[in-house]
Amino acid sequence: MLAGYRTYFVAGAMALTTLAYGLNFISKEQWEMIMGFLVGAGATTLRMGMYQDAAQVEARVTKEVNAIQADVAAVKVEVLKTQ
Repeated sequence: MLAGYRTYFVAGAMALTTLAYGLNFISKEQWEMIMGFLVGAGATTLRMGMYQDAAQVEARVTKEVNAIQADVAAVKVEVLKTQ
């Protein structure tokens, strides 16, 4: 349903932290500390998403290359049969 839900979770936590700071539930120092952690977590989740996307693209390309190689091999066999 939500692909990349971790990124949305981190973004929601950032929004809640900013809301808590805006409503004076936490101090500026606490907000900075929490946001520092969440920014790092957000960057990590984005990197994980890019890695997973790259792996999926690589799998699709490999599948297509294997199909093309099989077609080329079949054509070679047909050429050899006609000679």
